[in-house]
Amino acid sequence: MPKRELSGEPKVIAEGGVAITKSASSPPSKVTVIGAGRLGLCWGLCVEKAGIAVKAVDIFPSYVEAINKKTLVSHEPSLMDMLQASTQLDATLSLAEGVAFSPYLFVFVQTPSSGTEQHYDHTHLNDVLSQINTLGVRDAHVVICCTVMPGYCDTIAPALLADCMNVTVSYSPEFIAQGAIIEGTLRPDVALIGEGSEAAGDMLEALTRTYVLNDDVTIHRISPGSAEIAKLALNGFVTLKIAFANFLGDLADAAEVRRRRYAPTTARDDPRRRIDKLDVARAIGSDSRVGSKCLLPGYGFGGPCFHAC
Repeated sequence: MPKRELSGEPKVIAEGGVAITKSASSPPSKVTVIGAGRLGLCWGLCVEKAGIAVKAVDIFPSYVEAINKKTLVSHEPSLMDMLQASTQLDATLSLAEGVAFSPYLFVFVQTPSSGTEQHYDHTHLNDVLSQINTLGVRDAHVVICCTVMPGYCDTIAPALLADCMNVTVSYSPEFIAQGAIIEGTLRPDVALIGEGSEAAGDMLEALTRTYVLNDDVTIHRISPGSAEIAKLALNGFVTLKIAFANFLGDLADAAEVRRRRYAPTTARDDPRRRIDKLDVARAIGSDSRVGSKCLLPGYGFGGPCFHAC
């Protein structure tokens, strides 16, 4: 499939909040995805669909075999169809093969929120970067796409890659939800580029323009440290909306119980008197300062990843 050219220029917000238009470089012809789990594989398939060759690296032999044989079973919408249609994506167990395939290394390993002191666990990410360092990678762009604690890209990552020559570290996380990963990747509201260098930022911008389908996506080119905080802040704000919606739902339900208890018999079942938690949420969400996304009461939020809302 030929690379997609956008008819309009996405908005680009440079550090400092100034909207600019940059002449982006050409996107890479090949990329390596390290960590081909649900998010990494979905992202790789979206990039492959845009005409870019992808080498996916993972540690599980049966999983890699299923990707290569296109027999992988997944409940993530569109993943299996896109895998069946792909012609330029293959998987390997060898990190050495992955870093030899492309100088553009996108890391999608898990960083679960199960570390002590309430931090993200960087164990798997640290291990990958240490292995890249052992391989003596040169002239490459490492792009961390998993959630990390602020300061990781400026302190820990460079130390782990100390023996790699001319290697940049950028931070470009996805803003997606399980159950809508591919849709969220192809049509994001925002693309966050914490660029380790101007060249890395140009590459990431050009790549984003290639596979993203909505022309109104806002691209933020900022420092890696700013991007780390922005990622955590957005995740925190969305989960706060979910929790707040559930609080309002509990409040409305309790108010309805109280209303029915004290209402006259003739008014108890009157639908015009009913206190409806969904009506409350929709009313609040219709205000543009709040917005309706992730503001409907439902099951309580829990776990490291939230589902589509």
